Amino acid sequence: MSGLTHSNILTYFGDIGANVGVFSLYAAMKGHSVQAFEPSPGNYYILCKNIEINKLDKNISAYCLAFNDVTKLDMFFMQNTKLGGALSTFGEETDGFGKPFTASFRQSMIGFSIDKIYKPIQTSIPKSHKDRC
Repeated sequence: MSGLTHSNILTYFGDIGANVGVFSLYAAMKGHSVQAFEPSPGNYYILCKNIEINKLDKNISAYCLAFNDVTKLDMFFMQNTKLGGALSTFGEETDGFGKPFTASFRQSMIGFSIDKIYKPIQTSIPKSHKDRC
């Protein structure tokens, strides 16, 4: 986060797995342009409310979608549906360590290859660009 505090270092911030937007809000308040990606419907709602409450809709563009190695329709497996919940996965009912888990909810979702999203918009992204995973 130290790079976000110096506005001359970073002009664009890609928040992948934005959750409710803590890093997105912080970056936008420091004057950076933000693209926030959050696949969980509940978290996406809170993310958008946080953007609205803080009047940062000109600085943050939020998208409800998953990233994947290939673009495809599949399932988004949520370990829980609590607002602010995390550790959900797209396409496989396994955690970040490859261990199977039983999802409390399965949501139909589109997962995009990150290259399919970023290559077409690279002209609108300043050269200093950082993604948070």
